[in-house]
Amino acid sequence: MLENSQCGADIEVNKLPISKKLINNFKKNNCLNWALYFGEDYELCFTVSKKNIKKLNLAIKKRLIQCKHIGYITSKEKGFNLMKNNKKINFKKTGFNHFN
Repeated sequence: MLENSQCGADIEVNKLPISKKLINNFKKNNCLNWALYFGEDYELCFTVSKKNIKKLNLAIKKRLIQCKHIGYITSKEKGFNLMKNNKKINFKKTGFNHFN
């Protein structure tokens, strides 16, 4: 999504949606790694322009949709960053590969 839009993003790892059942049964770091690098469980990721944030918040408030804010779109030059408590963290840029 970011490459096609020529954008970057800052994603706060503490805000990623991870099931409570998973967190209650496994180490938090394992859960985070699985959320970032595995390919079986996923959620729809989308962006909203600043001019439509009020509409999105109203839809959430009225429970018309369920979603969670996990980050911000930035300039392409800033790249893709994982953040923890508003500080960049190191990570491997990999994805799930069905053929490995």
